[in-house]
Amino acid sequence: MGVLVVITAKHVVLKGGTDVINDDLLVAFRQVGGGLATRSVREIKTTFKDELEWVFHPSEDVAAIPFLHQPGVDDLKSIPQDFCLESKNLCGLMQVFFPAYQPGASEIAGIRPIMRVGHISDIGPGRKFLLDGAAFPGNSGSPVFTAPSHMNLVSGIGGPRLVGLISGYLTYRDVAVSEQTQMPRVMFEENTGLSVCCTYDAIDDVLTGEEFQVMLKRLAPLRGVETSK
Repeated sequence: MGVLVVITAKHVVLKGGTDVINDDLLVAFRQVGGGLATRSVREIKTTFKDELEWVFHPSEDVAAIPFLHQPGVDDLKSIPQDFCLESKNLCGLMQVFFPAYQPGASEIAGIRPIMRVGHISDIGPGRKFLLDGAAFPGNSGSPVFTAPSHMNLVSGIGGPRLVGLISGYLTYRDVAVSEQTQMPRVMFEENTGLSVCCTYDAIDDVLTGEEFQVMLKRLAPLRGVETSK
């Protein structure tokens, strides 16, 4: 593809679940010489003369946008396509890990991601799977990789492979009832520890879809920085 692409959850980009795009988002990354840098989506759009837009999966929680990469300056690593795993190769109990930004841990970790682990609990229907691994607000859009475990090696997976991204988590509700009126007074919502993930198939739907491919063709003459996928 020759373009570095930022992929995240659709609900991270949309304000309140509407079609209003949140251009205030910042991509944070390290620089080759040390230190941290950020680049806003608005800045990237301006560089590409507003020919660049977020592209969304029509039904799944996936969004993608090309990213302006400065080789030799930005310390970025991309995930090549042959390091991705389609859902047909997934199975229950397959062990995974996902790096995530964890609210509340920023004083400890700073920009460094918190690593979480789990295993696949259920696959499908559609382009989703359930992960027995707790996700929290701030984890949305985190990439999910197969873990270098004995079980995965036996399955022929080998090293880490991208299998999808975190979309959200399942909750259960506990209701406090008044002893006097027997009416519900307070409802508590708790995290079940099961996370909802979009498969790599959903990501591939976006990247190979007509809307994204047409945009890449429009951007081709405007790309002044050589980039890689």
